[in-house]
Amino acid sequence: EIPEPRAVDLLLRGIEDSSDAVRKAAQQAYERNHFLGKSNHLRPFVLSANPAASRCAMRTLARGGDEGIVSALLRELPGARGELRLEMLDALRFLPDQRSLPLVTPLASSPEEPVRFRALRCLGELKRRGLRVPAELLLAGTEDASERVRGAALAGLRHYRTEGVCALFLERALSPTEPLETRLSALRALPSFPRADWIASLVALRTQDIAPEIRLSVEIALRRFPAEMLREGLFSLLD
Repeated sequence: EIPEPRAVDLLLRGIEDSSDAVRKAAQQAYERNHFLGKSNHLRPFVLSANPAASRCAMRTLARGGDEGIVSALLRELPGARGELRLEMLDALRFLPDQRSLPLVTPLASSPEEPVRFRALRCLGELKRRGLRVPAELLLAGTEDASERVRGAALAGLRHYRTEGVCALFLERALSPTEPLETRLSALRALPSFPRADWIASLVALRTQDIAPEIRLSVEIALRRFPAEMLREGLFSLLD
């Protein structure tokens, strides 16, 4: 409750404590403290020898948009493993920086599913912020064996407008063999690049699919298509 640097320094000692309860209390105390410069005191813990303290510092500062830790994250990422590497990838997703692209790219094909998932989310966020990310990196993720990896790849591809990427979303939405969540994710993306010649396929999906979530998502997607495009696509179906 004391908004002074001495108080912040004292409570931050607790995030390196061996007790889970003490670490949690220290994190909560840091969040409640109103000292404006407290992030400067937390930054050194990003490179703490204590893995729990390091992850806590990364998570807290990244979600606060503290770009001052990006260089340290990029320097340490190649040698990081396990939970620490996952935390770094999560942090870089909140702090998108073009410098991370060559480091994150190879991790998108990691043999470890949690690493691939986070790497693709990071790449998708880089693209969303207007940075240059080759679509091929995310397209490869749409063929992954993991449902959530495929979902992360599709989420990132929403920010592309190439014909092949657009058609991929319709294909995944229509496929009865895809997991439900993947199909719903594809349907949510379709209004981002609507086409009149897709409307007949979507109406057929709405009338034929047995899953109520799919039918509802089709209706929501179609309502977000431009009115002129809907008229062009729907009038031909009235008969």
